[in-house]
Amino acid sequence: MGRRLPRDSAGILVVGTNPVSTDAVGMSLMGFDPMADRGVAPFEHCDSFLRLAESLGVGTRDLSRIEVAGVKIKDAVCQFRADRKAQRRSLKAGHDRADRKRNEDSSVAGQRVNRFK
Repeated sequence: MGRRLPRDSAGILVVGTNPVSTDAVGMSLMGFDPMADRGVAPFEHCDSFLRLAESLGVGTRDLSRIEVAGVKIKDAVCQFRADRKAQRRSLKAGHDRADRKRNEDSSVAGQRVNRFK
């Protein structure tokens, strides 16, 4: 049996010789548009670092100009932000259950016990 991947892992390794192009492919795999600008996810509150690097001539963020070997991007996309939101909701629900259990365990005969005395 193989090693289990973390819940938020797509199990894909992205490598490349150009950091801008590699980030653009990774961003696409996470369900984001690498051509997005400020105000569009994931750049809602900042400038696109990919656009800035591309304007300096470091590389391209245009997927049509990037050679991708192996699995096609469209076949490997995971909705990272949606997955992370679901994971946070699940984690919060687990914390809420643990808090309720702790509160139940710390009460005696219907009265709350101060555990820090």
